[in-house]
Amino acid sequence: MDLVLVAVDTADTAPVGPVGSGALPAAVGRRLATEDWAVAYHEREVRPGVLAGLDEVPTAVLDELGLEDVVQRHPGGNVLVLAAPATVAAWVAAVVDVAGDHLAPAAPGSLTRIRASRRGHRNLISYSDTLHLAEERATRPRKETGCQTSMSS
Repeated sequence: MDLVLVAVDTADTAPVGPVGSGALPAAVGRRLATEDWAVAYHEREVRPGVLAGLDEVPTAVLDELGLEDVVQRHPGGNVLVLAAPATVAAWVAAVVDVAGDHLAPAAPGSLTRIRASRRGHRNLISYSDTLHLAEERATRPRKETGCQTSMSS
C-alpha cells in the first residue's frame, strides 16, 4: 500500500484557499487529486473538508489508529492521512526506527510517502516533501517592488 501523510497545522484548518489566506495551499489539493484514494483518515482536530477536490474520497477519523492499524485495514490501496506535523514525524520515526525527537516536525502542507505491506515491510519514500508548494510559489506573479533597474549596453 502507499500511504501519504499530509502535515496539517491543526490550529489552521480552514478550507483550501490561496497561499497566505490561512488555509492549506491549493497546490496540496491539486497534487493529491492526481491519485486515487481508498480512504482519507484525519485526526479529530482536522476537518475532513480541509482539502478541496477530494470530496468523493471516503473519510474516517484516525482516533487511536496507528500506522500498523491503517496498513492492516487497507492492503494494496492508496491511503491519505491528514495529521498534525508531530504525528507525521512520529509515524516516520517508527518506520525508520529512530526516536521521535530526532526528526523535525513535518512542514505544514508537506507530503510524506510511506510504502508498506501487511508482511511488515516499510519504506520511507519521502519525508516532508514541499516541492508542490515551491512550484506554486514559482508560478505566482511577482509583486511590483517599485525598484527600477536599467541595463545599458
